[in-house]
Amino acid sequence: MTVQRVNLGEWTPDMPSTTGTESTGLSDAKNVFPNNVGYSPFPTTVAVSPNADKDLTSVYAGKENALVQVFAGSNDRLYITYSNGSPVTKRAITYSGDIVIENVSRDSGAYVDSPEAWHFEQFGRRVLACKNLNTIQEWTLGSSLKFKDLNQAPVAKCMTIVRDFVVAGNIDSGDKPNLVQWSDLNNEENWTPSAQSQADSQYLADGGAIQNITGGEIGVIFLENAVYRMSYVGSPLFFQFDKISTVGCFEGKSCIEDNGISYYLSTDGFYKTDGNAVTPIGTNKVDEWFLANANINELVTMSATVHPIYKLVIWNFEDNFGKRQNLIYHTETGRWSRTITEARCVGNLATLGTDIDSMGVLYPDLDTDVPAPLDDRIFMGGKYIFAGTKGNRVISFTGACVNPRLETLDLEGNNNSVITMIRPIVDNGQANISIAPRQALNDTIEYGTISEPYDDRNNVRAGGRYFRVRLEPVGDGWTNAIAFDMTVTDSGIR
Repeated sequence: MTVQRVNLGEWTPDMPSTTGTESTGLSDAKNVFPNNVGYSPFPTTVAVSPNADKDLTSVYAGKENALVQVFAGSNDRLYITYSNGSPVTKRAITYSGDIVIENVSRDSGAYVDSPEAWHFEQFGRRVLACKNLNTIQEWTLGSSLKFKDLNQAPVAKCMTIVRDFVVAGNIDSGDKPNLVQWSDLNNEENWTPSAQSQADSQYLADGGAIQNITGGEIGVIFLENAVYRMSYVGSPLFFQFDKISTVGCFEGKSCIEDNGISYYLSTDGFYKTDGNAVTPIGTNKVDEWFLANANINELVTMSATVHPIYKLVIWNFEDNFGKRQNLIYHTETGRWSRTITEARCVGNLATLGTDIDSMGVLYPDLDTDVPAPLDDRIFMGGKYIFAGTKGNRVISFTGACVNPRLETLDLEGNNNSVITMIRPIVDNGQANISIAPRQALNDTIEYGTISEPYDDRNNVRAGGRYFRVRLEPVGDGWTNAIAFDMTVTDSGIR
C-alpha cells in the first residue's frame, strides 16, 4: 500500500489524457478560479439593479473622489443605476432608498444599433462611451443628467486613453477601418489638427481593419493581421507607430489591458503583449478547447475585464449550446479555469458604501436579503468589485459558489491497482469524490458513485490501470482546494 500526493495542477484540456509521465494536469476546473497554490470558489451572480427596459450588455463605474456613478448599456441605450435618495446630479448607489435604473441616452437622437457592446473610459471628470457606428458620448461626473455627443469626436468602433489623449480607431462607421485618430493634449473636445493643437490621425496601411486599442503610457493597436505600438514622441509627429507582430486580433471585444500588459484572442488562441513582443498564453492549455467550444458566430458578444482583487483576466463568451461561460486566466501563474454563468457580460462597479442602519432600508431582513457578507467590498464604498449584467439587470459576483468541480487527467498506476481512500486537502472544507477507472486508454470514461466525506476522508474502491479523480469541494466556508492524498494498493493485496 502506498499513499500518493496529487497536487491540483493546471487545467490543460488541450493536452492528451496522459503524457506517459507523472502529471498533475486537470481535464476540468469548473466554477473555480486559479490562485498561486490551488483553486478557490468562484461566486455566482446577485442582482444589483432592478429591470431596465432592455437587455444590458455592458457595465462601468466612473469615480471622482468619493462620488461613484454606475452606468450600463444596451444595444441602443445608455443607463445609470442609483439609489433614488441620492442628489440629482450625484446619483449613486448609496444603499439608502430603492435602487432604480434610468435611461440617460442623449436627447439629440437614437443611437445606431450594433452588435458590439458599449465601451467606457474615464478621462478626468468625464466618462466617455464608445459603440461601433456611433459618435463617442460623454458624461461629466457630478453634473450631467444625460449623455451627449462629445464635441468634435468621431464615429468610431473603439476608443481608449493613451497618456493625456483620447484615441479612437476604425473611424466613420467602417469607411476608414485602418485610421487612428486622437484628440488634442488634455482636451477631449478638440479633434481638429492645427498649429496650436496636437490632435491628428494616422492610417495604418498594413494589417487590415482596426479591431480595438488598449491604452496607458503607450497604445497597443490590434488589427486583423497585425499589432502596432503607439508611442508619444512629441511635435511634430506626436505619435510613432511600430508594428510589433503579425499575430492579429480575431475579435476586438477580447482585448483588455492590465498593468501595462494587454491580452487578446487571435485566430489560433490567446496572447499577451507588453507593447514590445507578443507571447502565447493558451498554447497546449486552452486554445483548442476555446475554439472548439465557443460559438464563433457570436464572438462579437464577448466581454473582458480584470478582477479588481484576484489578479484574474476574465472573458465572458457564448458557447455552442447558447449558454454563457467565463474563461479565467490567473496572470501570476498562467493557470486557467472556467465557470458556467448566467451573466451576459463582465465588468466592474463600485458603490458609495453604507452602514448597518442604511442597509436596513434596502434589505429589511439582514439575515436573508443581503447579497454578500457584511464585510464585502460592495458595502465599503469606492472599492471596485467584479460585476456584469444578466438579462436587463446589473449584477455583482457576490453569491455563493455552486457546483465547483476539479477533474484530473489520467493518473497511471500499475497493471492492476486499486484506490481505496482519498483524503482531499481543502482549506476549511471537504470534498465529494468520484473515480473513473480504466484498464486501457480507449475505454469509456465513466465516473462511479460519489463518495461523501467521512472524518476528513473519502472511502472508495476502484480498480484499473488509469484513474481520473473528480473532486467537488463542499462546505460553506471552503477557500482553497490544493491537492489530495490517494491510497493505492496492488490488486489482490489487502
